[in-house]
Formats: sequence, structure tokens, C-alpha cells
Amino acid sequence: MRHTDGLTITQWDHPTRESLGLLKRDFPGLCDLTVMDDAVTTPHANRGITERGCSAVAVTRAT
Repeated sequence: MRHTDGLTITQWDHPTRESLGLLKRDFPGLCDLTVMDDAVTTPHANRGITERGCSAVAVTRAT
């Protein structure tokens, strides 16, 4: 919290963060998570696959 105006700070610029010894972490936002979910769900839905995970996908290898 900033003492000058009482606002809660949720982000710091790079030099300030580095001087405090804080580690920068980026987490995917809701939009990114939705895109990733769609990337998995849509092909499964189009192929009629109801299971999720690696075992749900048939792997064919080129010879």
C-alpha cells in the first residue's frame, strides 16, 4: 500500500521490483486459458471423443 495516497499497488516497474528482490511471474489470464481450453475441446468435440487426456488420442506414425 502506498503511504502517500493509500492506494494498493499490484504492479511494480522492473527497477523497483529488482531492487526489492522480487521475482517476476506471469500467469495466464482467463482469456488465454479459454483459448487453450478451446484448442483441446474443439477437436475432441468435432471427432466425437468424450475422454480427455493422452489416451483419448490415437497416434499414427508415418513409416
